[in-house]
Amino acid sequence: MQDSVEIFLDENNDKTQEYGVDDLHFRVNYMNSRSIDNGDPERFYTSAREVSGGYIVEARVALKSKPANGDVLGIELQINDAKGTNRLGTINVFDNTGSAWNDTSKFGQVLLTGRSEDAVTGLNPYDLLSLIEKSRDLDSVLYTNFDILTATIDKAEELLKEDNITQKQIDDQIIAIKGATNRLTLTEEASNEKKFVAIPIEYKAENSKAGTIERLEYSVENFNKEMDLKKLNVYLPYGYNSSDTSKKYNVFYLMHGGGEDENLIFGGPGQSKEMKRVLDNMIANGDIEPLIVVTPTFYGGKNDTAYFHEELINNIIPLIETTYNTYAESAELEDLKASREHRAFGGFSMGSVTTWYTYINCLDYFMYFMPLSGDCWAIAQTAGESKAMETAEYLAKVAKDGGYK
Repeated sequence: MQDSVEIFLDENNDKTQEYGVDDLHFRVNYMNSRSIDNGDPERFYTSAREVSGGYIVEARVALKSKPANGDVLGIELQINDAKGTNRLGTINVFDNTGSAWNDTSKFGQVLLTGRSEDAVTGLNPYDLLSLIEKSRDLDSVLYTNFDILTATIDKAEELLKEDNITQKQIDDQIIAIKGATNRLTLTEEASNEKKFVAIPIEYKAENSKAGTIERLEYSVENFNKEMDLKKLNVYLPYGYNSSDTSKKYNVFYLMHGGGEDENLIFGGPGQSKEMKRVLDNMIANGDIEPLIVVTPTFYGGKNDTAYFHEELINNIIPLIETTYNTYAESAELEDLKASREHRAFGGFSMGSVTTWYTYINCLDYFMYFMPLSGDCWAIAQTAGESKAMETAEYLAKVAKDGGYK
C-alpha cells in the first residue's frame, strides 16, 4: 500500500525550512489513493493505474498564482517502494539527505518556459472532478436528504461526457454541487457526533493577534544527586496581561519526542513556528479559548520517562502556575489538586510515553491527557504490540482506584 509517488511544491520558491501557506506535500499510491500532508486537497487531482511490472501515476497540481515564462518553482518528487505494508526505500529527484519532506529548502527548482504569446488555456475539468470525488466519499447515511446531492453529481457527470462544453458550464456545476452540499441536513444521531476537521491552510499564516513566547529556567536533581539547569518555553496568548490577576488561564503542558527539545514545537522567544501560528489563529478565530502552553524538555534531570512526573509536579507546575495567572491558588499540592480541571498534559512519541506515566501517577493533578503516537510502558516497552489488553485494563484500573468515573 505504500508504493506511491510524493509531490512537493514551493510555489514562490522562498525555501523556508517550515512549510508556508504556498507549500504543498501531496501523495498518491498505485491504487490512486491520495493523502495530503500539507496544502489544499482540492488542488490535487490524479489518475493511477497498474501496468505490467509496475504502475503509472498522472498528477495535476493547481497553482495559486498565474504562471509565466521565467518563473522558478521549488519542487521535489519522491518514489516510495514497499513490500506489503512496509516501505523499503525511496528515490528522490533532488534531495539526497532524506529530509526534504520536512524542509522546503532542500527542494530542487523547475524553470517555467516555452509558453507562446498566443497560447490559450484549455478547459479545466479537474476542480469539478475533484469535487465530485470528494462529494461521492461523503457518508450518505449521515444525512436525511442526501438524494439532492446525488442528483446534482449525476447531472455534473453527464455534462462532462458531452462534447463542446464550456468552462462556464463546468464552473456552474461546481457551484451547484457546493450549493447542494450546503443544503444537506444531518440526522439527529449524526448531528451529535464530533467530527475531525483538517487545519485550514490559512491557519499556517501569521495572525495580527499573535501570542508571545517566554523562556524560564529551573534546577532539578539528577540520579547522581547533582543539580541540572533546565529550560522551558511558555506560550502566552495574545492579550495576556500579567497585572490582570482577575483573568485566569488554563495550562497545557506539551512534551516533545525523543531526541528533540523544548524549542521543537513553538520555537523560542521571538520565533513563530507553524504550531504557534496555528494556535494564534485558533484563538483569534474563537476555535479555542486563550490558554497558556508550556513546552518543557525531557532531557536533563533523571532522563527517565517513568520519573518525569516528579519533576513536573515538584518543579515545573509550581514555577509556571505561580509565575502566570492560572487557576492554582498557590504551589501547595492541595491547591494544585483543586485546580486539576484547568490543567492538561500531552506529548508526541516519547512524550506520549511520558504522558501515560503522568496519567498513572498524577491523575489528581491533571484532568486532560493527550498521548500522541506513543505507547504506555508501564507493563512492557512493547505493550501496544504484545500486552495491549493488559495495559488497557491497568490504565482503566488507575482511574477506578483513584475514584474517578
